Amino acid sequence: MLIVKPDPLLLYCDRSGQPPYTAVAGAISSVSKWRSFDAQWSQALGDNGIEYFHMTEFAQSRGQFAVGWKDDERRRREFLLRLAQIFVAHVLYVVGACVKQQDWDAANETYEMSENLQPYALCGLTCVEIADDWRKAQKLDYLSMEYIFEDGDQHKAQLRTWCEKEHGTDPIFQKGEHKPATQRLPSNTLAGR
Repeated sequence: MLIVKPDPLLLYCDRSGQPPYTAVAGAISSVSKWRSFDAQWSQALGDNGIEYFHMTEFAQSRGQFAVGWKDDERRRREFLLRLAQIFVAHVLYVVGACVKQQDWDAANETYEMSENLQPYALCGLTCVEIADDWRKAQKLDYLSMEYIFEDGDQHKAQLRTWCEKEHGTDPIFQKGEHKPATQRLPSNTLAGR
């Protein structure tokens, strides 16, 4: 008899947005798909002499894209298409949440959220809830899912508290180093084993 161990799911999230907005977005895939994603993404970057990809640098031809990219629309289009194809081939679902500071301030006046649920924690928790809802809707709730957020954001303790309270799980916070995501996982995660 062959017993196949189910491939767990990982949700990777990162904060973005400029004031007055706070946004958290993420992508869900299986451990094996993330590993394949990492290999193909790294190859695409390496083939173009790029160490990491930040859309803000790419869009404005800054940083690694300052030389040889600005006026070469064909190169830019082909590179972005390649990255998009890798993303689409490996990611199962995308989540995101955004809060406008003015709206949060108005809600805070009524609900006194500042001590327990700042915008970053609210957006992160919303991403976790959307991910869990998707997993249940896809009938994948038999698979475990780990929630990975880039470390260093203010109010991560609030996010951790709410994830433990509402979902019985402790999110993993990791430094946003410029190397493949699965290589950054601590050894105690499902993917790091």
